[in-house]
Amino acid sequence: MKNSSSSYDNYQKQHRQHESPSIYQGNDPYRAVRKSHRTDSTDSGREVSELEAAHSRTASDSSTSRLATNAITAQPMQQVLQRDLYTNYDCYDDDPYAIPGVDKKKNRTRTDPGRANSYLPYSHHQRDPFQPATPIYIEEPLPTPCREEGGVGSMLQDDLVMDMDQPSPCPPVPAATHRPSPDPEILSEIKKKRPKKRYCCGLRLRTIILVAVLFAAVTGTVWFFVWPRVPHTVLDSIDMIKPLDPSNTTLSISTTWKVSMKIDNEMNWIPTPITNIAITVLNSHTGVTLGRADSGPMELAPRHKWQAFSVPMNISYSTNKATDPTFKNLYDACGVQIRNLVPSTKQEALQITFQLTYKIAGIAWATTRDIPSPDGIKCPRDLVE
Repeated sequence: MKNSSSSYDNYQKQHRQHESPSIYQGNDPYRAVRKSHRTDSTDSGREVSELEAAHSRTASDSSTSRLATNAITAQPMQQVLQRDLYTNYDCYDDDPYAIPGVDKKKNRTRTDPGRANSYLPYSHHQRDPFQPATPIYIEEPLPTPCREEGGVGSMLQDDLVMDMDQPSPCPPVPAATHRPSPDPEILSEIKKKRPKKRYCCGLRLRTIILVAVLFAAVTGTVWFFVWPRVPHTVLDSIDMIKPLDPSNTTLSISTTWKVSMKIDNEMNWIPTPITNIAITVLNSHTGVTLGRADSGPMELAPRHKWQAFSVPMNISYSTNKATDPTFKNLYDACGVQIRNLVPSTKQEALQITFQLTYKIAGIAWATTRDIPSPDGIKCPRDLVE
């Protein structure tokens, strides 16, 4: 009996020298089984069998829970103390057979007051439904001049006082950022690619302008050939139809003339219908009317140089003053020939002006033209005969 107990004590001493201070060594279920020689004693054999069972690798005894329980129970007090001492010592992190420890960082409770109202999908914070939601603002960095060179207030500034006294080498930051001017070629290409706008009846502005120009050109051309122009008229001759009737008791003269004129209608391309030409004889100096006549309707041939027409005209004038300039000129030019039989070479010229008023069909307004006689005209010679 004594021999068996002493052999067991020697075995434990040898085993303690090879054991590690860690508790994980005793929990290894895959440690090689040490075979010891059995003794004849039943007590020593029982103790040795229990020791071998703790290090067994058989399939029936491979449960980690059973081995861990048996190993911890069989550990002496010294290993328990060493276990407490080396609990936080992770020198066997690479051991694939070690029991994994508890990570304190994973179980650490987060206390972040700034993320209390977080709306992230994996947030563990419970939001108070009665608390108003705080607005979310995007904070932008404040503009700092010379940010690359380390301006005033940066970490690269050595002496702030000296730099504040000296002018800053960097230009001031502009208040508004000016956008670079775009390339005109790019703008022209963008304008070409833009959809073309429709203005009227589904037509573009360029098409409308082209149609308007063509319409104006056609209208102007037609107007040039169709629009009637006022013809040019000249005095051809004056003949006396009724002899002059002077009055000895009153200052008056009356007679009848045949006025012949020519019309130039070469400027018109189509026939020109004339409704009426009103002819008025006026004194060139005083403007007093001496007689009137109307031509009546007529039609002038187009592109024709001269067309003649004549109208009868009654000349009559009376006054109460012998010094009247209108009566004096009319009497000296026509009445003296009867009394004194003065030759026509000494006869005075009659200062008169023919005023013509044209009324053309198709035109609402009337046009007036004058036929002046700067040197005057001679009174009809029929009075001398």
